[in-house]
Amino acid sequence: MAVELANHIHEMTNAEKNSVAKLRFTDKATQVRLAQDGYLLCRKYLASNPNLCEEARDILVNGRANSVKLNLLAQGHLNHAPDVISTLYFSMKRRGFGWWQRGSFIHGHYWQTPPEAPNTPTEVLTDILEATMEEKPHYGASRTIGGIIRHPNSTLEMAVRASTSDDDTIRKAGFDRLIELEKAKQAAA
Repeated sequence: MAVELANHIHEMTNAEKNSVAKLRFTDKATQVRLAQDGYLLCRKYLASNPNLCEEARDILVNGRANSVKLNLLAQGHLNHAPDVISTLYFSMKRRGFGWWQRGSFIHGHYWQTPPEAPNTPTEVLTDILEATMEEKPHYGASRTIGGIIRHPNSTLEMAVRASTSDDDTIRKAGFDRLIELEKAKQAAA
């Protein structure tokens, strides 16, 4: 006789909730109950679960915690909804956020293995590019800009702009993206 974990969420310690949220084989009913739970760290772990069900994902997206939504983004659970990604970005931008959070919109979390680029809309990539180029040069700026240029949703205009940069890393990324866009154009013709 199997134990239905969903019926016992209220009896679990936080450590147990975290463990169940991380588990790839957690059933849908349990995921939904964990998504409704008030414990933030548990919801963050659940959002990072690669086998998250759609119902639990929707509950997490409709929640208030941007940190949970950022984990959903980095794990690829928001790739079907670029408008949600855009709303999340501009909501976080108003509040202010760090370089690693900005980078999550470009290439997922830097600690992810392997990092996979989320389906970030072009308007968000453009805004990140503008913000990064306007800032004083700092450690990691060329990595951020290079990541934007290499992103699958980057535009020809971004690539051209990068190819004229003084920074070798950015210029190389720009030329590589121009070649990639040209090959895609020729393949489509």
